[in-house]
Amino acid sequence: MKDLPEISTPGDLARVSGISLGTLAYWRHSGTGPRYMKLGRLIRYRKNDVVVFFESSLRTSTAETA
Repeated sequence: MKDLPEISTPGDLARVSGISLGTLAYWRHSGTGPRYMKLGRLIRYRKNDVVVFFESSLRTSTAETA
């Protein structure tokens, strides 16, 4: 995530993380992804929110639940 700007677009996040734009859109719609800002029609992610989201997704076993 070091290549992610402090404030990033969905395209920035998709490029750095390998997660598709469609998945990011679905996560926004369902409320399951990283926190984001909506500025008018623009979607932006704060780097810290993305890092917190990914860190909260860490698992050591497939038996662990979210």
